[in-house]
Amino acid sequence: MIKKENYYAILMAGGVGSRFWPVSTQDFPKQFHDMLGTGDTLIQKTFHRLAQIIPAENIFILTNERYKALVFEQLPEVTDRQVVLE
Repeated sequence: MIKKENYYAILMAGGVGSRFWPVSTQDFPKQFHDMLGTGDTLIQKTFHRLAQIIPAENIFILTNERYKALVFEQLPEVTDRQVVLE
C-alpha cells in the first residue's frame, strides 16, 4: 500500500474509558489495555493500523498529561513531537 506523505492523523487517547469500568480505570483507561486479547493494546492496534497508510511520523497522539508515560511505554516509536498533551 502506498503511504500518503502529506496525510496526517490524530489518534485521540485521552478519555478515561468509564464505560468499561472496572477493567478501565482513570489511572489505566481502556486504550492502554489489550481489550481484544490479541497481545496489543487498543492504542497500539490503532497506531499500527494507521501506520499502514500514513507515515508513522505523521501520526499524532492527543492525550491527557497523566497518560504521557503510558503512551511512550506502549508506543516507543513515537517522539515527543508526536504527543499533544491536554
